[in-house]
Amino acid sequence: MGIQGAALGTILGSLAATIILVLLGLADQDWKKYFRPEFLRFNLHQARHVLEYGLPAGFETFINILGFNFFLQFMHSYGKDVADSVTIAFNYDLVSFI
Repeated sequence: MGIQGAALGTILGSLAATIILVLLGLADQDWKKYFRPEFLRFNLHQARHVLEYGLPAGFETFINILGFNFFLQFMHSYGKDVADSVTIAFNYDLVSFI
């Protein structure tokens, strides 16, 4: 099936995991004791706190990934051999952090 099979497998696997987690979450009866309708309302004060801490962290990650991609494209512009070397080096680097 090729790439279509991989895409289909990814979608079906994600769907199955979502269904299982929803069913397990609904099977637990404790959520009914603690659920309050006001939890579903938008809370500006809480949203402000989430953005206050989340935006700088998200922006830092965005800049980091953007710089990484620019550097990778720059290295790939030197040709196939350099591109292969940089790709192998980054793969080893990523594996070393796992």
